[in-house]
Amino acid sequence: MIENRLSTILGARRMSIRELARGAELDYSAAHRFYSGRTTRYDADVLNRLCRFLGVQVGDLLEYVPDPDSVIKA
Repeated sequence: MIENRLSTILGARRMSIRELARGAELDYSAAHRFYSGRTTRYDADVLNRLCRFLGVQVGDLLEYVPDPDSVIKA
């Protein structure tokens, strides 16, 4: 499962979604979808804008966390 960490980053910086959207030059709805975890496809341009504005790497925004049910047992 891919875990979206944008809400954690914004919370630590006390930044609103609207401030993020303005600063990253994103449509508010795109910023809100990403923030709320409702994004199912991660657009390279959106990731680029978020990383540039926040000064983070993609790995800081998105993290892979294995599903306990999907672990392959040998």
